[in-house]
Amino acid sequence: MHHPRVQQHFKRGQECMRDGNYELAISAFTTALLDSQNDPEFRLHLAQALHANGQYKEALQHLEECGKFISTAAYYDARAQTEAKLGRFSEAFRHHKKAIAKDRKDPALGEYYFHRGQSFAASEQFIKARNDYNMAVKLGVSGANVHFCRGLVYRKLATPEDLAKAVECFETAVSFNARNPAIHNNLGLAYFERGDFAKAINCFTAAIKFSGLAVPGELSRDAQKAFYHNNKGLALYRLGQHSAAISEFREAIALEGSDPYFYLNLGKCLLATKRFESAHEMFDEAISINPSVALFYHSKGWAFQIQEDYEAAIIQFELALGQEPAYVPSLYHIGLMYHATLQHAAAYDCFTKVIRLVPEDPRAYERRGMVLQDEGSHEQALENFDTALELEPEYMSAYYNRGNSLLHLGRYPAALHDFSEALRLGDADPLVFNCLALTKKAVGEWHEAVAYFTRAIQLDPHRPTFLFNRGQCYVQMGLYKRAVADLKLAISFDSNDPKLTYVRGLAYYGQSKYKKAVNDFVDALNHGIDDAVAPDCHYHIGLCFCHGGMHAEGVRHFSLALSLRSDRIEYLHERAKALQLMGCEEDAVADFTAVIEAQPGNAHAYFRRAFALKAMDLMDAAAADFEMAARLEPDNPRLAVNFHKIHAIDCIVLCKPGEEAINAPSTLADVLATTDSSMLARFSLDNREIVRRPESSTGWQQS
Repeated sequence: MHHPRVQQHFKRGQECMRDGNYELAISAFTTALLDSQNDPEFRLHLAQALHANGQYKEALQHLEECGKFISTAAYYDARAQTEAKLGRFSEAFRHHKKAIAKDRKDPALGEYYFHRGQSFAASEQFIKARNDYNMAVKLGVSGANVHFCRGLVYRKLATPEDLAKAVECFETAVSFNARNPAIHNNLGLAYFERGDFAKAINCFTAAIKFSGLAVPGELSRDAQKAFYHNNKGLALYRLGQHSAAISEFREAIALEGSDPYFYLNLGKCLLATKRFESAHEMFDEAISINPSVALFYHSKGWAFQIQEDYEAAIIQFELALGQEPAYVPSLYHIGLMYHATLQHAAAYDCFTKVIRLVPEDPRAYERRGMVLQDEGSHEQALENFDTALELEPEYMSAYYNRGNSLLHLGRYPAALHDFSEALRLGDADPLVFNCLALTKKAVGEWHEAVAYFTRAIQLDPHRPTFLFNRGQCYVQMGLYKRAVADLKLAISFDSNDPKLTYVRGLAYYGQSKYKKAVNDFVDALNHGIDDAVAPDCHYHIGLCFCHGGMHAEGVRHFSLALSLRSDRIEYLHERAKALQLMGCEEDAVADFTAVIEAQPGNAHAYFRRAFALKAMDLMDAAAADFEMAARLEPDNPRLAVNFHKIHAIDCIVLCKPGEEAINAPSTLADVLATTDSSMLARFSLDNREIVRRPESSTGWQQS
């Protein structure tokens, strides 16, 4: 039995431990130990006080000395906790095992499981930690601390079921200690991770309310409170309450101005409200505090990307990659920027690097496919879209983009399937309806195409492309008035697109409004219509003038058309006819002869050349051409001539300007094979108006 004075010091130490006055406890236990001539039980309590005060090395020294004299479960438990704090987990678990095995009826057995659970959690063995915490509760351990620790482990496991258990644990902890801010904060984080942001906000508000009661540890009370304001700001941000979120982030910065992530979060919130200059200032502040974090440069690059300043965005993403070369978000987004600035090779390389780093993510495959698509490499693009869909079978935009490549390759049934899948997986998307319509248009199913274009226009009535596409269909169907209405509206949205005035010119031409048609074709040429379409503009201007009897102007524009596309026989044929009506028989004969050489089965060219030859008094040659025309089309009564009466006729016009068959048979044998199904629509554009989906649908952000 020790002297009463020794017992007094020992009891004083125990009281100080209960009150959390660890320095005084250390002093009291030290005195008791010295006065007791190094009693190992007193040394054990001194070690526990040193442990509680964070003096783990000193605690371990005393515990090692204790181990020479005692082997109780309490000793093994204390030794294990201290070893764990020093990161010596193998030693810790060896002593935990001894503590638990020492006496299965020990009243403190639940505490030993609890402490081993803490060591498992510290070594990131969360499932084992969960099992030990649950055993501790089963053995009667209660109070806020054990349920708080259980909640932390369930949060780490992070499945929906585990997060639900985390909420349950933290709520139980609150029932034991409703004024502990850390418990409210972690309950808020569990709600946040479940997507229940409103409840999370209430919890963070409670944490802020009780933050003055927090026991300072590694962080000051102000620093802890700053984190609670930051967390509340994040939840408000997720709910779109940006003004309130900005206030919380500013409060966090006022309390703790050295944390770069507070500036980052404030910058993101300012960015969401389009306050770009202020957002950049916050990102710059984060970078100035810690210039080695890739995320900070990436966020600044993301801001420039939203501002469509792609060159500035590229610089920031490069800076991010300078800090972390394998930083996937910046690799992905710099790829987007290279693609947007038509640096296709660089974009391809970036997406390939992303694929090497995260081969299971479909987005980089899709984006690499889109780069190949824009280069016209549709077969290779399909391989990438196929892989994206293997990884994510419900990937709506991958179906959309694969459908585009299939459409360009003329694989219309497969394209229809992919666009239909995109429609099934997404909301009613006007872009998908547009592509469904383009596919129907490509196979000549005009009415179905118009129905799909109409649906796209209903969903997005201000996009000129959709109106243009439906207008084209109406021109093909001969519904010129409807075509003009669509194209007028499209032009009101985009007056600088020459394709719009070109197709409206075709519609006016179809209505025989030749002056308006000429104005539109000239406007299209003046606005730099594509080289593939410019010849057709001149050709139709020539037709318009010929319809008005102004054959010389017609010849001029047919010649301009031929200077751009010398292979278009219909241009040559119409010029020949106009030259003939001007009385320029020799030039007309030369053009008719060129037409016949290209199309030996063109009866109309023989027939009209015969009149030109007759005007030149080349009667035998004329008679031969009349006979050939009749042989080519024996059932056409208009080609049968009475040679006794033909001398009084200068010319017989078989059809109006522009109505010659574009695909006339090239040989007599072809006459028998020609059917109506071989005749294509007269007016068509080679390029299909396909619209890209917005970039924001595939952003790769890291919080």
